[in-house]
Amino acid sequence: KTLQVLLDRWLSLARPGLDDTQPTQVVSLAVSLTNVSDFLDIRLDEFLARVSAWMLLDAGPHDEAQKGKLKVEGHLLLLWALKELTPLGLTPYHDLLNVVLPLIRDHGNLAAYSTFRLVQASEVLLAARHPLGARHEDFELRVARALAESLPGDCSPDLLSKLVALWDQAGEAFWSQCPELAE
Repeated sequence: KTLQVLLDRWLSLARPGLDDTQPTQVVSLAVSLTNVSDFLDIRLDEFLARVSAWMLLDAGPHDEAQKGKLKVEGHLLLLWALKELTPLGLTPYHDLLNVVLPLIRDHGNLAAYSTFRLVQASEVLLAARHPLGARHEDFELRVARALAESLPGDCSPDLLSKLVALWDQAGEAFWSQCPELAE
């Protein structure tokens, strides 16, 4: 109950569009909620609706004087958190995915992302397939190749088994298109 009270209080203090809220606060709160939402019965509907609306506005077209506040990696983290916190995954966020995935694809610095962040990107891309009814094949391959490059120094047996299970969802054709990860 305490966490629900704190979340409700945070939402009541934040302006409806979250425009006066620091992006790092929103990202930190969303990611933190993924760690507790399964075993604490927390109502997240309002929080998720406000975060997704804020992301959509932030990722939309801006002139140079009014760039979005949220960094590209923050968009990726929030998509991952929405996937984790929403019972239907990314299905309710079709419009958001259509705006944010191209932003991440075109401006994300995959080579600088940690292995963990690339795993999250993989999860988001695979979860986005159903709501979009399509694949972002070129982006999937870029993420998988960046992941393959990051693995030699940072790959436990558990992570390796998770990655195989995760990318197996992409189908057999994926493995032939991305031998770097298959090896």
